[in-house]
Order: sequence, then structure tokens, then C-alpha cells
Amino acid sequence: MPTKAKPTVQSTYNELLRHETECAERWKTNFKVLDQVQSEITFIRNWLIGGMSTLALTFLGFILTQVI
Repeated sequence: MPTKAKPTVQSTYNELLRHETECAERWKTNFKVLDQVQSEITFIRNWLIGGMSTLALTFLGFILTQVI
């Protein structure tokens, strides 16, 4: 069985540089996606707050019309 050649310092350095470059690009993509998810969550939260406020005012109006 042939043995694998021992890696040199230069080859290890080159592999590390390539790895760091690939990871940096992946993280940039990941951060873009996370920003999009965050903006969508904020949009949904604002709609929920608006909907709950509308329901609260409707119920409050209904209660006040029954009392008066």
C-alpha cells in the first residue's frame, strides 16, 4: 500500500488560505440571509402588533357601547 506524501508547510498554508477564503464567502452569504430573515420577522411582528391593537380597540368599543 503506497504511503501518502507528508504535507509541506507551503501546501498546508495554501490549503488554509483557500479554506479561509471559502469560509469568508460563506459567512458573507450567511449574514445576507440572516439580514433578510430579520427584516421579515420585523415585518411580521409589526403586522401582529397592528392586528392585536385593532382587536383590542374593537373589544374596547364593544364593551363601551354595552355599558353606555
